[in-house]
Amino acid sequence: MTQMHSPHDPSEETTTERDVLQGAAVATNARQVDSAAAIGEGLKNLKEVRSKGYGAPQKGGFAAEVHHEATFNADAARKGLTVKATRTTGGAAADLKITQGDQVVGEAQIKYRKTAAKATKAVSHKKYDGMQKVVAEGQAERVRDLAGKRGVDGLGEHNYADTSRTAADRVEHSGASSKPLSRDAAQSKRLGARMVAGEAGAAAKAGATSGAVIGGAMSAVTNIKAAVSGEKTMLEASGTIVKDTALAAAGGAVSAAATSVATAGCARIGLQALSKGGAPGAIAATGIEVAKDLWALKNGTLNGRQVASRSVEHVGGAGGAWAGAAAGAAAGSVVPVVGTVIGGIVGGMLGNMAARKAISTAKKALA
Repeated sequence: MTQMHSPHDPSEETTTERDVLQGAAVATNARQVDSAAAIGEGLKNLKEVRSKGYGAPQKGGFAAEVHHEATFNADAARKGLTVKATRTTGGAAADLKITQGDQVVGEAQIKYRKTAAKATKAVSHKKYDGMQKVVAEGQAERVRDLAGKRGVDGLGEHNYADTSRTAADRVEHSGASSKPLSRDAAQSKRLGARMVAGEAGAAAKAGATSGAVIGGAMSAVTNIKAAVSGEKTMLEASGTIVKDTALAAAGGAVSAAATSVATAGCARIGLQALSKGGAPGAIAATGIEVAKDLWALKNGTLNGRQVASRSVEHVGGAGGAWAGAAAGAAAGSVVPVVGTVIGGIVGGMLGNMAARKAISTAKKALA
């Protein structure tokens, strides 16, 4: 979820503002978990493929299947779609099947050959008719062109007309899409890192957007009020709003990207309970809040006791925010995608505020 920076020093930050910011941050991070977990699963599958005794071309082909499966599923999860790609086994004609619930709604054949001419022939076999035909990035247009010039296969073994219409460099269905991949990238040892970086980039974009909207809105309320009361000129207020919005966007990007990388890592090593639970996003949001407090300690705006006390609140609040985000997203799911996002953010804010209030009350009772 997006981590948003407060426009004030931590020592001056109001309790309500802090709770809203961190709650929204954890809720935004929650939106990154399922898509990042799909990439993490892809990393695990990629490791398995590379452990086999295949030659480089075969490994590249299987790696491409893993890549398209993982990036398709990540995109579907990010968009709140219910379609899923799964690699086939047992010699099935299709390399990937696309399902929606229990129903198979599509199939894809993936052919990574050295040249477009070889890819055209390989993907045009009649047993692939009706499937999505996916080739390496940079070859799709040439494959469609070559297939269109081949005409009818006199032996009846290939359907070039079908290939000329359907060859593409990605798997697509119901608004979800895998990412194009070149043949060289498929054979590269850095393919896994590329998949993680791509997902982290998408998460950062979502985090930056959410951070700018929420952090910027809060700054606008505060600074417009200051301008109306005469505490600031309108020019000063406008400049502060721009600065705060930029900081909120940057903080949101960092926190969401950190959530994505942590989740993918958990999924890769088999910690499914963590990759599908609240830990990565809560840790990312909390870690940045604690880092801000430690910086305030260094600058003398907070003392050690205050930092320790606030750390307890950050951790407890993040847990409450995650639970609230999950509940809010479930409640908002009656309105597909948009309702889930808004419900999650509102739930995260309320959960964070409730948890912090409970911790504060307990600390006062023990004082």
